[in-house]
Amino acid sequence: MPGPAGEPDPAMAQALAAQLPAHAWQDSWRIRHAGPAAEAAAQAVAGSAMPEPAWARAGASGTAAANAAERPKPVAPALTVEQREAARLKALQMTAERKRLRARLQAGELTLEQALAQDGEAARGMRVVTVVKALSGIGAATAARLMAQADIDGGRRVGGLTAGQRTRLLVAVVAVDAELAARGRRPQCN
Repeated sequence: MPGPAGEPDPAMAQALAAQLPAHAWQDSWRIRHAGPAAEAAAQAVAGSAMPEPAWARAGASGTAAANAAERPKPVAPALTVEQREAARLKALQMTAERKRLRARLQAGELTLEQALAQDGEAARGMRVVTVVKALSGIGAATAARLMAQADIDGGRRVGGLTAGQRTRLLVAVVAVDAELAARGRRPQCN
């Protein structure tokens, strides 16, 4: 709050102190976008040693850039040959199980409700949009529409669905089944 005329305003003094010096923003832009030559020129003009520019530290910005020298990035643990082989075999097994699940959905041996209720790791890890597209007569556009109607994000996995999302998706799929049956494209599912 300003004081009597002639007295300095402490808030204004603080705001003025926080401002960048004239042309500082131009110098920082040159350093970020023009590379090492501009940095050297800016150091010569400023007459002071500048810290390492942010563009030189890949992935660093803000506080992380300031503390980059203090904290190294975490490194994933090295796996043994046996561990890598076990992970590869597990991935192959999951892929095969998911392929069988999609084939059963396409053939009509399995309903969407049964697929969503499966407790296996392969079924829980599948994306919902993949399961919906595996249903007979449903393509990418219809699957996207169903996901939007059920308020389900495109990246959501079956294991992460809430009970409400499951119910809304089942209702939406039944409506599409009825629509396709009315067009004569597919017999109505139960």
